[in-house]
Parts: sequence; C-alpha cells; structure tokens
Amino acid sequence: MRNRVVLLLAALLLSAFLAGCGADTPAQQPGNDAAEENTQEPELVIDSGIIVNGTVVEAAGKQVDFNERNEYVKSIVSCRWLEKNKVAVQCRISGGKSQAYYFAVYDVVRDLYVYEQYGKQFIWQNDDLDTLVYVLDYSDEGEKSQVKNKKDMVLYESGADEQILNVAFVPKGLKIEVADLRGDNPRQVLVEAAS
Repeated sequence: MRNRVVLLLAALLLSAFLAGCGADTPAQQPGNDAAEENTQEPELVIDSGIIVNGTVVEAAGKQVDFNERNEYVKSIVSCRWLEKNKVAVQCRISGGKSQAYYFAVYDVVRDLYVYEQYGKQFIWQNDDLDTLVYVLDYSDEGEKSQVKNKKDMVLYESGADEQILNVAFVPKGLKIEVADLRGDNPRQVLVEAAS
C-alpha cells in the first residue's frame, strides 16, 4: 500500500512538471515582459496542462473552484504554472472590493492556497513567487495607488491625481509608468532593487 502511495505522488509530481515544461518560458509569459502594456483588460492566458471551466481550475488531477474560496470571483483571467507545482490564478471580481482582481497561488501537491491578494498587474521573475510585485489601484477613488511586493512592503506610491499604467522588471529593479488620471503627461519612475 505504501508503495502505491509513493508511486501516486511521484506520478502527480511528474505530471505537474511535464505540464509546466510545455508552458512558455517566464520571459515569454504575459505579465513578465518588460515591454508589455498592462493598461488594457488582461488577455485570457491558460498554460498547457491546465483546464479552466468558469471559476473551476483543473491541474495535475486536482479541481479547485475559486468562487468557493472567494465569493467575489466571477471569472478567471489567467492561470499559469509557477514553481512547477503551483498554479497562479488571476480572477476578475465583482462587488464589495475596491480592486478589480483577486490573485491566488494554489499548491496542487499539498492541496492548499499558499498566497492570496487583491490588486492588479501581478508580475514576478524567474518562476519565483518571492519576487512578486503588484499594484493596488485607488486612482478611481482619487487616492494614491501603490506598488507593493509579496511581503506588502510599499515600493512606490503615486500621487492622488495619478494612475499607475504599467509595472515591469528592469535589470536594476522596477520601471513604473505613471500618468495623470486622464492618461496625459506620462512619465517613468525607476525603483532600484534593495541590495
């Protein structure tokens, strides 16, 4: 019996790994390209080995309904492999939250959520969740917006009359594109990585 469990776990890990191998490399994935423009609605992105049906994601033999976890989830915008055994899922939400998206990372091997956050423009480098940065956008409410890291440390804060248009990784840190609320007078801000 123990050998069967070990074989089942090994097969599950191998299938998750193989499904991830068919995915685009991190530099090619949407959300990781420094030149990608994030001002529009995110394009539906689903890596190979993952099936999305409404708010349900099926990956490595596991089915997860993200609406059961978060009642505000109305649809899935992207679902990608992360760190070979996790799926990173960005969901559009409705009502009751000031942010447009809910982002969750689900570990298909351990069968649990390892990270959850509201915001937009979730990006990371080299398949490493610890490098995650995202935007909390309050521009519609006339308040300052922020770029934060996974540990919720504020990396940049805009003016109350500005909107963060795009965030991208550059060799020395982050490039943040900011404009006034009408989208005029764009400028770039470089935030150097902590050494």
